[in-house]
Amino acid sequence: MMLLVPTIAILVLYFYFYGIEGLNFHVISAVVVMAMYLLLFYIASPSGLQYSGSKMGGLYICLPVLSFGALVFADTDENSHEQKWCFVLGGWFGLLTALSFLVFFKFYYW
Repeated sequence: MMLLVPTIAILVLYFYFYGIEGLNFHVISAVVVMAMYLLLFYIASPSGLQYSGSKMGGLYICLPVLSFGALVFADTDENSHEQKWCFVLGGWFGLLTALSFLVFFKFYYW
């Protein structure tokens, strides 16, 4: 639940401020990748592993949520394209890094 609630809150805030008209490629693809991450995180979760209060929690909970928020809200300032691409590239790097670590540990370590 610690990962699902902030993700839904980010989406609700996005649709509250921008509506359905604000959807673009980065937002739709970020939602798809985050949905894949959530499915993998909750369906194949190892038993007994504590995420909160550890460095693993920062990698598997904080990094995807922050990256997802950076991707979704990257278009807040239309005048600064450099700042937008910084958020987009950083968001994709963080989200794909967390997803690749999760996939690696799910299939090869746990």
